[in-house]
Amino acid sequence: MEELDLLRIAMAFLCGGFLTLSGSLTQIVTNNSLGSPSTLGFDALAALSVICSQFIIVVTGEAFALEHVSLGLFLIAFLGLFLVSKIFSRGPHIRVFSLDIKVLILIGLGFNLFVGAIFSIVQFLFMALNFDFPTGLWFGNFKYFDEHTIYVLLFALLILVVYLTKDARQLRLLSLGEKFALGLGIPVAKVQRRALFVSLGLTGVVISFFGVFSFLGLIVPHMLRSLNFFRSNMKRELFIGPIVGGLALAVMDYLCFQFDFRGAEFPAGMVSSVVGAFLLIVLLVKSQAKNFAKD
Repeated sequence: MEELDLLRIAMAFLCGGFLTLSGSLTQIVTNNSLGSPSTLGFDALAALSVICSQFIIVVTGEAFALEHVSLGLFLIAFLGLFLVSKIFSRGPHIRVFSLDIKVLILIGLGFNLFVGAIFSIVQFLFMALNFDFPTGLWFGNFKYFDEHTIYVLLFALLILVVYLTKDARQLRLLSLGEKFALGLGIPVAKVQRRALFVSLGLTGVVISFFGVFSFLGLIVPHMLRSLNFFRSNMKRELFIGPIVGGLALAVMDYLCFQFDFRGAEFPAGMVSSVVGAFLLIVLLVKSQAKNFAKD
C-alpha cells in the first residue's frame, strides 16, 4: 500500500474545518439547530455546479479539469446571489429578502430535491449515451486531487481569518438573541447575510474540488456544543471548533485510506453520511428524552 500524502491530510483538515465553521455560522445566525449548509440548499447549489460542469465538458469535448469548471460556475452563481441579495435588501425590497428561517429551510429542502432530480436525469442520459458520469460527487473523497488545490484552500483560509477577526464579536452578540444584538446597535440583517454567504462560499469550494460530505456541517457543531469546553462559548466554537472538525475529517479520511475493501477505498463522504446520520438520530432521541423528562 502506498503512503498517504501529507498534502492530502492537509486538505482533508482544511475542508473539515471549513465545513464545521460553515455549519456553526448557519446555526448561529439563523438561531436554528437544524440550520446547516445541507438544509439551506448550499450543498445542492455546489453539486449542481459540478453536474453542469461535467455536462459542459462532455458536450464540448474539451479536456477541462472538472473541479476548475465547477468552481467557476459556482462562483458565477455565488456572485449572482450576492448581487440579488444586495438589491433586495435595500429600499422598498427590504421585506422581500427577510431571513425567515422556516422559509429558507423549506426553499433549501425543495432545492435539494430539485437538484437530486436533475442528477438522476443527467446520470440516466450519460449512461444511455455511454459517457462517464462522476457519481462519486455525492460521496466526497480526497483520493484524487490536484496539488494546486491547496493554494485555493489557503486563499479561502486567509479570507476566513479576516472575516472572523472582523465579525466574531458581532456573531457572539447575535448568538445571545437578535433583539439583544439590535439593542446594542448590531446591524443584524447585514451580519446574517454576510455569515450565510461565507458559509455558502466555504461549502462551494469544498464540494467543487472534493464532492459532498453529508451531515458534517449539521452534526459537528452539535457535537461540539455537547462538550463543556464549547458550550455557551461562541468564540471557542468559531476559532477552535473548526480545528476539531478538521482533525475529525482528516482522521476519517486516514482510516478510509488504511482500511480499504479489497483494494477499493471507501470515500470519506460516504462514511461521514453514515456516521453523521446515526449521530443525528442519537442527538434527536436524547433531546426528545430530555423534553419528555421535563414535562
